[in-house]
Amino acid sequence: PDEQNPDEFAVYQPVGLHYMESDGHRLGRIDSYVLSLRSPGYTRLEQISTQLVDNVAAHTGPVSLDIADMAADYESEQKQCRLHMEITASTLAASITWPAVLTHRIAADATENDISGGYSQSATERAAVICIAPESQLHTLRDQVSQALIGKLPDEYSDEYQYAGGHLLGMTGAIAYWREVYAWRRYLRS
Repeated sequence: PDEQNPDEFAVYQPVGLHYMESDGHRLGRIDSYVLSLRSPGYTRLEQISTQLVDNVAAHTGPVSLDIADMAADYESEQKQCRLHMEITASTLAASITWPAVLTHRIAADATENDISGGYSQSATERAAVICIAPESQLHTLRDQVSQALIGKLPDEYSDEYQYAGGHLLGMTGAIAYWREVYAWRRYLRS
C-alpha cells in the first residue's frame, strides 16, 4: 500500500515455471507471475497499468519480460477496481548470451556395408542449430548460419552440408528460439 493512497495496492505471486528445451538441451527458463493491482477508481489503475506496459516494452537486458494476459473487473464487495496481469520473465541458460547459435548432433542413419570382403559404408548425419535472438534479428542470424554452412565440407570424408528444415521452438518476450537441421553424408571405408 502507498501511504498517500492506502486503498491502492499491488500483489504479485509466482504461478508457473517451465523451460525452453530442444533435443534434451535446456535453453532457458520462463517464470510466470500474476500481478493484481487494486484501486477505488479505474482511472488510477489505467495510469499504473499503462506505465507498467510501457516499462515492460522498453525493458532490455538479460531477462526478457512480456505481458501474456491482462484483465480488469470491479469487485463490488470491496468497492475496488482490479487489474490482473500475467507477466513472464524469461532467462537463458547460464552459459548462453543472446543472440546465440548452439549446435548439437541429433541423428545418424547408416547404410549397409556396400562391398563384400571389405568395408564401405555411409551415414547421413544430422545436427540441430538453435538460433536465439530478438525476433527482429532472427532472420539475419538464420541467414548468417546458412551462409556459414551450406556448401561447406565438415571434413574430407563427407559431402557438403545441406539444409534439411527448421521450425520455431517458441517465443518468450523478446526472445525467439528457432531450430534448424543440417544434414551431410559421411563415408566410412577401410
